[in-house]
Amino acid sequence: MKYFFEKTEEALYEHTNKQTEMPGIAGHFWIENDAGEVIWDPKFDSYKLICKIRNADHTKPHYRKQTPARQREMMREHILPMMSGVRKAMNEGWVPPEEFWTPQSHNCASNTCRYKLNGGEGRICYGDMGWEQTDGKVWWEFEDQVSDEEYAMAGAIATQKALKNMTRKERRELAKKKKKNEKKNDKARAKYHEQMDAVPRNLGKPPMKVELTTAGKVLACGAVAVSGAVLASMM
Repeated sequence: MKYFFEKTEEALYEHTNKQTEMPGIAGHFWIENDAGEVIWDPKFDSYKLICKIRNADHTKPHYRKQTPARQREMMREHILPMMSGVRKAMNEGWVPPEEFWTPQSHNCASNTCRYKLNGGEGRICYGDMGWEQTDGKVWWEFEDQVSDEEYAMAGAIATQKALKNMTRKERRELAKKKKKNEKKNDKARAKYHEQMDAVPRNLGKPPMKVELTTAGKVLACGAVAVSGAVLASMM
């Protein structure tokens, strides 16, 4: 059975993957203060629809940080290369348009990067994010290191249960909302890719890769070296 919400990292991160040859993101990035409180994580209308299907409360988000080692790994793979590329372009005179700073649904890595580049306080964290369900359990919509098979099975079961408790009218309304959200998300993704395509790139140079050298330095954007101190300052 094809369930309503599939993880579409390949589509959502198509632009990033073409530029950096990186895998998708199963978990979630957000911003915390020194006290460990979540101070920034944009909310989107699509979350309400997800919670309706998962029988969860969109006003009760839950966060579960991954291990420090895993967070550093994801920072090196997804945050540092993007930040380095945009910073380099800005240092060379590129001025991001106002809409560049607007958060986009299902683009948590890009959103947190833009937040920090725009002078936002706090540190970037990575882990799992979801919402509290009526039975007290947590539906982890964005869960790190979960196989597609496990996610598909859990999603199919949850969707079947939700549909059984809905009237025919509610199902029709849900289908309409889903179709409307899909169109909205498609426009948002297209806008996001358009904005990212406008960022000047290192034309003629090989795709950006990230490597951890024996000296403990992260290399991003070709010759741009990012030290461990820079990584620590973001986390």
